This record gives sequence, structure tokens and C-alpha cells, in this order.
Amino acid sequence: MLALQAYGLFAAGEVPLRSLATLGGANSMRGYYAGRYRDKNGAVIQAEYRVPLFWRLGAVGFGGVGNVGPRLDDINFEGLKYSYGGGLRVALNKKEKLNLRLDYGLAGHSQGFYLQLGEAF
Repeated sequence: MLALQAYGLFAAGEVPLRSLATLGGANSMRGYYAGRYRDKNGAVIQAEYRVPLFWRLGAVGFGGVGNVGPRLDDINFEGLKYSYGGGLRVALNKKEKLNLRLDYGLAGHSQGFYLQLGEAF
């Protein structure tokens, strides 16, 4: 099964640090640490391919691209950030589609392991 996600955050004026667009973390551009890149404007496109293996186990491959910038026209293909990786899933509750996930993401010059309940998106 293919899962896709696209989102953007666009702001103007004075924006508090906590409200800036960010890249990185367990749900956005896995491989970068949470908030590795942050600015007033940001856009991300992610894809994840999910494959059942056997019993309650599954595997995923994922990738994403995104960018942040102070102005909307700074969100372009120059300096585009990318991340990719793979992971395993254990279905804790098949009816509710609740999974325990272990992901390993690579991004630029960083990497990360993620262990969480539920899918990234």
C-alpha cells in the first residue's frame, strides 16, 4: 500500500520560534532531528510504501523532500532537503490498525532511529 502526504506552513510578520515551519522528527522527514531546519515557510512531500510480511509483521520504505525559507519564493528546488529509510511494523491491534513502528531514517549528513506507536502519517 502506498501512503502519500503533502503539507505546508506559511507565515508572515513576526512568528514565535515555536510556530515556525520545521523539518525533521518522527513524523516529518525522518532522519533529521526534530526541528533541524526551521523558518517562516515550509513545504514537505512524503511517501511511504507499506508491505505486510507475515503474522503481525510488516515492512516499510519511505522517502521525502522538503524545504524551508523566510519567504515563499525561497521554497524551491535549490537547497532541497531529502530523507529516506525503512522500518518494521508490528500490528498490536489489527482491527484498529494500531502499529508499533521502528524506523531508521537517513537524511543529508544525519540519521535517526524512531520507535513509536502509530504511523508517521
